Amino acid sequence: GAITVLSGAVVTVTPATQTQVCAGAVVQHDDTAAIVAALAVGLRVYAPTGTYRLSSVVALSNGAIITGDGGSMPGVNPTTQFVAAFAGPVFSIPTPDINGVTLSGFSLTCSSTASSIGVQIGGTDNAHWATAVTLDNVYVSYCGDNILVKNAWDVTLNRVGSTHAIRYGIYLNPPSGGYTTTVYITWGSRIENNGSVGLYTSGRNDSINIVNSLVESNTTYDAQFTGTASMLAISNSWFENGSVPNISMAANYSPNIVLSGNYFQGTGANIWNGNALTNFGNYGLPYAFHLQNLMLQSQAL
Repeated sequence: GAITVLSGAVVTVTPATQTQVCAGAVVQHDDTAAIVAALAVGLRVYAPTGTYRLSSVVALSNGAIITGDGGSMPGVNPTTQFVAAFAGPVFSIPTPDINGVTLSGFSLTCSSTASSIGVQIGGTDNAHWATAVTLDNVYVSYCGDNILVKNAWDVTLNRVGSTHAIRYGIYLNPPSGGYTTTVYITWGSRIENNGSVGLYTSGRNDSINIVNSLVESNTTYDAQFTGTASMLAISNSWFENGSVPNISMAANYSPNIVLSGNYFQGTGANIWNGNALTNFGNYGLPYAFHLQNLMLQSQAL
């Protein structure tokens, strides 16, 4: 790959081409150095339509922006595509105290590589956080864990596709003594067909918000909430699975759980483990809730 245009704060890169060698073999060139060099020249990198091959982690610093020509959702031919096949994170937003990073308009695949992570937000240092991180119109697939959030504040996953992970589509996993807060999964995000759980949480995750999103056809659960949270709000979202529960929740997970305007479909009874739920206008209740608890809560309201 190469830097082709430098215009103000925007650096444009183009992908390397493949080389045909003897006996018809194809050697794919590596675009990692070009992406890293572009980020060093300017904080905003534009990757136009093409396939970019990465062989090692791309670490992002304060204010970094990588944007492509889109094509993130399943069923849409990707126009800007990053391809990797190594263990560990492909794009890393590390700590200490990295903020204001935006990734938008591209797809990323880890080629079903074990222990790979598509995008990692935050690190294992429980005293420092990645903050104000946005993924918009990004489609991540075929990684060990597609999107991993560690110690982080103010994370927005907007119009994100996360599919065909070996394990978790989205994994909120802060380190011991640390936490995440204000995590939004929103506006047409799709978490589906992942090998274990679509959305999995562990540790302390404060303020999780799932809005206008689709979570379906994940192998074990669509969403599994372990650890604790101060607040969980799910609204106007669609959960659909076959015989497995849409949601499994640890006992005493959160004192503030609000479910509003959602659709739940499947024959597996959801597992709430005695958590108190506030419900408004949810559909598919025979499959989703213990109706007696719902009736008692409705009377309380």
